[in-house]
Amino acid sequence: MNWVATEQRGDRTIVTWVPDWAEPTVAEFPNLVLDFSRISIGFNLASQPTFAVVIGERRLDRKKGNIRLFYLLEEIEAPLAQKLLEGLIGLKDKYRVAVAYGSKEPRQLADGVRKEEGLGFYREDYPQEIGRALWPSFVDWECTCGINLIEAPDEITLHRDIEALLNEDAREPDTGAPLISKGVVVPRLNLPRDFPIHKIRAAIQRADNGPCEALWYALMGLERSGWIRPEKEDRDERTGNQFTGY
Repeated sequence: MNWVATEQRGDRTIVTWVPDWAEPTVAEFPNLVLDFSRISIGFNLASQPTFAVVIGERRLDRKKGNIRLFYLLEEIEAPLAQKLLEGLIGLKDKYRVAVAYGSKEPRQLADGVRKEEGLGFYREDYPQEIGRALWPSFVDWECTCGINLIEAPDEITLHRDIEALLNEDAREPDTGAPLISKGVVVPRLNLPRDFPIHKIRAAIQRADNGPCEALWYALMGLERSGWIRPEKEDRDERTGNQFTGY
């Protein structure tokens, strides 16, 4: 799948893709459109090479509760920490990321993340032309993300938590019945087959700590935090996705 666009609608972030063989400008191709309550980045600056992933959270609200599904959307790697930071800015703008999660150690790298202009802050309100000259992906001065740096997990916790979400079936809060898509039970952590996430797939199979740690930060950052619906009078009415049905 090739990314086409990301836009904010009410309390959701809408992301659109087209198949690899399709031309984005041709309307009749079957676009894949998913809406997310939050999108986050997990990054690992201490690995070699450095690595980052983008995770989208879909929240399905029901009368008796809700279920949250996680979708791995994209990955990037870079030989140096500074190059990955530049890549994080691009991902933040591309997906309108809410929070970037990483490790508070080593301290020097953590300080570099907090000080990286264009990620969590801008020093001034840049006109579009100046912003784009400085950052090719620049959207506007309000498009920044939170930065949450936490303790790195031990190796057992790292792989246990990822495997748990991969193996946990998503279930309807009202009935307890598993969610089904195209005849298959949906797990809480989804790795869409056609998305550019080949290296993290291999890293999970090999239990490669570097990329998996980046994935863990994003997953646990979303899983362990809450979501508050913005107060808006003109919310869009939500409908089921044309492909998944939810």
